[in-house]
This record gives sequence, structure tokens and C-alpha cells, in this order.
Amino acid sequence: MVSLVADIGGTKSRIAIAKKNELLFVKEISTGSLNVVKSINSLLTDAAAEGIEVTDACIGVAGKVKKDEVTLTNVPSLTISVKELFQQTKLQRIVLLNDVQASGFAINYVETQPGTYVLLTIGTGLGKTFITHNGKHFVAHPSEGGHERLAFSLEDKSLLTYLQQKHRHDYPQWEDIISSHGMKNTHFFFTKKKIPVEDIAHKQTLQIMSKYLGYYCKDIAVDVLPRKIFLAGGMAQNRSLLSKAFWDGFGEGDTTETQIEVLQEPYLGLKGAAFAVSVCKGTKRI
Repeated sequence: MVSLVADIGGTKSRIAIAKKNELLFVKEISTGSLNVVKSINSLLTDAAAEGIEVTDACIGVAGKVKKDEVTLTNVPSLTISVKELFQQTKLQRIVLLNDVQASGFAINYVETQPGTYVLLTIGTGLGKTFITHNGKHFVAHPSEGGHERLAFSLEDKSLLTYLQQKHRHDYPQWEDIISSHGMKNTHFFFTKKKIPVEDIAHKQTLQIMSKYLGYYCKDIAVDVLPRKIFLAGGMAQNRSLLSKAFWDGFGEGDTTETQIEVLQEPYLGLKGAAFAVSVCKGTKRI
């Protein structure tokens, strides 16, 4: 199947034409300047010029899907609507998913053993999807797990109270600390300095984030008993996150057989969408 696939994140967005898991015409755009309809129509035009007809699409968006519409959690000014896309493009069928759920379908390309798995994406925010096997292939399920209540150590109470107030939540959330904005705010709490997240090397900041990632993975492991927890996203590529602090946090309490694996695939969301469009029902043009 040939399809249009998109991965619309809180900071960066990617769009491409997919032939199964082969990606063509890949374009990367800053989400802040993204015009979804214009980008889709431009890509469809490029494909048509090469004799490729595309009628189906799968779009993964960093937000909660409600009635064929998604407003980005970290970019609330941007809403993706299936109705609007049908009105302004020639697409005939659209599968609209949360971006992490779409990424979860890419496990079909990297894992063969049936069972339960979990994918965490660590970037602008924190995303989670549970992945099960239906006898034919892996299915990723929607989740807003990054916004779950955070169980914190009393020794870190002042930090977590600061992060809670910073994000104006009623309670601290896992995403408040395990994300790029969580890292920046944690770094500022300790140093009172604002620097780009990629430049942060402050030992205490990295240890705190690593420790809480370990705690979170531990909670998932004892709750779901997955074969593996996959880590993906820009922040997951930071090797310091799997430091001794992570394993200390992950190893506390009962031991599990859950493995931790970092996925290096840069187009995980696009490849997951390419698989999802072939197995998810989606919405057809009326």
C-alpha cells in the first residue's frame, strides 16, 4: 500500500510518502510554522509528478484524539481535523492517531515474539503506548500516561513542588520531569541558569531525570509485566539517562524480567504510521 504518513510532534513534524516501510519525499518542518493542509497538498503534488497516486493517510499527532480531531498538547494553537483535511485535500481515507500510538505500530518491524510491550517517547513531552499482539500483528493502544500523577521521593519535594507550580497542575506529573522542558526546568531549579536542553551537562539535573525515568519504568514493569520497555525520541538518545541512577531506580523493589531497549530509528513515527494505515479502520470520505 502507498500512503501519506505524518508525525506531528510538539517541536518537529515529519511528513512523507510510504511504500510499506519505505519512505519517500521525507520533509521535516518546525511544528510552530507548520501548515498541515499546505504540506499535505505539496507532498501529494510531488508524488503525482512521479506517477504515484495516494488516497490514504495516517497522521500521528502529539495530542489526544477526540472525534476525528486533535489539538496538540504543547502547541494548543494547532488543531488537526479530519473534516478539514477532506475539505481541502484529495485524500479519501484518513487514520488519525496519537503520535506515540502511531509510533508503537513500528514495533511490527523490530519485534517478532508475541507478548506485551511498552513504548515510551521522551522529547518535548513524555508519551506512552501499550502494545499487544492480536495473533496477526502488534497493536498499539492510546494512552495519556505521561500525565499520570508522579510519586516522588520526599527528598525531592521542593523540586517537584516547583515543577508542579511551573506547569500549573494540581499535582506533579511524570512529564514534568521526564521530558525536554522538564530537564530545562530542573536545570534552572538547581542552577538558576537558562540554557538549551542539548547543552545541559549538570550532573544533578541528569541524575534526577535518570532516577525518575527508572522509577517510571519500574512502575510500568510491575504493573503490566511487559517483555520490554522501548525508549524512543530525542531525549532517549542521551546515554546519561541510562546511568547508574536509572538502574538504581528501576531495580528498587521486586525484580522483573522486563528488558529496557533504546530504539535508534529516527523515523519511528512515520514507519509506525505506514503500518497503522494498513490495519486501522480510519475515516473514509463521505
